Amino acid sequence: MASDVTPTEVWALIKEIGERQKATEERLNQSIALTDRRYAEDRESMAEFRESMGEFRQSLAELRDSMARGQAEFRESMAQFRESMAQFRESMAQSRAEADRRHAEADRRHAETERSMDRAYERLSRRLGDLGDRIGEFAEALIIPAVETLMQSRGHEVYGVGRWFKRRFDGRVGEFDYLLVNAEQVVAVEVKSRLTSTDVDEHLQRLKDFKNYFPEYADRAIVGAVAGMVVDDEAAKHAYRKGLYVLEPCGEAVRIRNDGDFKPRIW
Repeated sequence: MASDVTPTEVWALIKEIGERQKATEERLNQSIALTDRRYAEDRESMAEFRESMGEFRQSLAELRDSMARGQAEFRESMAQFRESMAQFRESMAQSRAEADRRHAEADRRHAETERSMDRAYERLSRRLGDLGDRIGEFAEALIIPAVETLMQSRGHEVYGVGRWFKRRFDGRVGEFDYLLVNAEQVVAVEVKSRLTSTDVDEHLQRLKDFKNYFPEYADRAIVGAVAGMVVDDEAAKHAYRKGLYVLEPCGEAVRIRNDGDFKPRIW
């Protein structure tokens, strides 16, 4: 049985998904900001290094002027320079490793978010499916009780009624929501929560094969009708042109949308 779901609960779930996605995006933005700050620090270190290089060049010039004072001082300066270079390379390697780690963490969080979103969408799809079933049930509960009276008002006497028939013929399956029967006619009714032109075409095909599905009614005239809680205008016009009755809610009642000049098609 479909669960009780209201539009408020659907929107609440959608809002929850949006809030979770927003929180994840904020965390991702924080991680990216921190990485950018690291890169900025690296650029600053590079600037300091260039400054050191300038100082080194100046020192080297001074060394050339003071070579006479001995190679020991020169070697010492070179050793200090190599040490500075080693420290700089180590700092750059650490910065890159930290940036890689933070990117990997951001990727992991993003993957977790996608999995969470997939689960949330799956739950939402199930709930919307349940809601669609409930709407279909509501459509039948509202429209079906009025069908018999409405058809009689258009001159179709009703001796017997039946709901939901499923028949097979030549490898095909025909399903009919509602049949109204008298000694001369059968009115086959299709009920949808929202009636579209595609629904009309599918019902027309079923009506074409009706007597193959129901050979016991081979001597009857077959009339078609379609109904919906919501009826698209194009679908209503299409059904009218094809000779089908169109039923739809009107306030708290149900009406036949076809005008008084309408003549139903007979199969």
